[in-house]
Amino acid sequence: MNPLLPIPRELTRRAGSLAAPHRLALVLSGGPCPAAEAALEDLLAARGAVRCASGAPDVTTCTLHVGADLPPEGYSLEISETGIDIAACDPSGALHAVRTWAQLWPARSTALPAVSVRDWPDFSRRGFMLDISRDRVPTSAELRTLVDRMAALKLNVLQLYTEHTFAFRDHETVWRDASPLTAQEIRQLDRYCAARGVELVPNQNSFGHMERWLRHPEYRHLAEREDGGGCLVPGEASAAFVRSLYDELLPCFESRRINIGCDETFDLGKGRSRDACDAHGVGRVYLSHVQRLFEDLRSRGRHTEFWGDVVLQHPELIGELPGEGITALALSLIHI
Repeated sequence: MNPLLPIPRELTRRAGSLAAPHRLALVLSGGPCPAAEAALEDLLAARGAVRCASGAPDVTTCTLHVGADLPPEGYSLEISETGIDIAACDPSGALHAVRTWAQLWPARSTALPAVSVRDWPDFSRRGFMLDISRDRVPTSAELRTLVDRMAALKLNVLQLYTEHTFAFRDHETVWRDASPLTAQEIRQLDRYCAARGVELVPNQNSFGHMERWLRHPEYRHLAEREDGGGCLVPGEASAAFVRSLYDELLPCFESRRINIGCDETFDLGKGRSRDACDAHGVGRVYLSHVQRLFEDLRSRGRHTEFWGDVVLQHPELIGELPGEGITALALSLIHI
């Protein structure tokens, strides 16, 4: 038996095996599980099997109960010589059970091992962020392949890191020749993710890393440095500009979260905000700008994520961050 990924908390190999089903009946109790049922339909199709009614001849039965006394997203999966039994805490747990079942049933296999599996995640949010601003932007087909792989590994959050690679209606100067994702493509991907238990979270830099915007003369008035650079000058004009980007971006996503970046604002205090930073401190000026964004996003019912590198340099200001509705992120790099 091949190892399962992620490794479950409990795995017991039993004696015997279950002949690979050609006809399978699913008996549900406790409520609907559309994502798990869709994943099961895909699995059966990939293995040349079909789903049919319970009680038909030569049918393998799978029972699926939702509402079991397990931690969130938890499940138990029992494969025996007589059939398959799944108990799940919730629909997400049911989906995870089907994903584990898929790993236990390799293509062209004639039998499934008899096993007992119990598992649930340590973290409720298990994600992946893909940079689509510095290299080639993946095609929609490549992104769907990525989502399928994430779902198979029970990851449930995807962010596409963007600086200039969303096709904003009024900003073609910025994204021209950058192969941007359109609003329609994002909406389609959002639906594809949701059907597979993956939350697609919008990600839009909103302070630093704005080089591809500020290099153009029509955006230069928003730059910290008069020659452009990579950082917006803090103030209402820049905040209003960023809010206009949110107006167009956020309706493409069902997620109630957004990552606004705001990291590595290296130019801050070296240009147009120098006097303000000298008078109040770089940290205070930084905080004032991001608080404008926090307040706007809170009014939209959004939970804001941002990189915490700058605020960690000014620990005396951390207590002034909103007590709820935001998450400061830390980045850990692993060199292989």
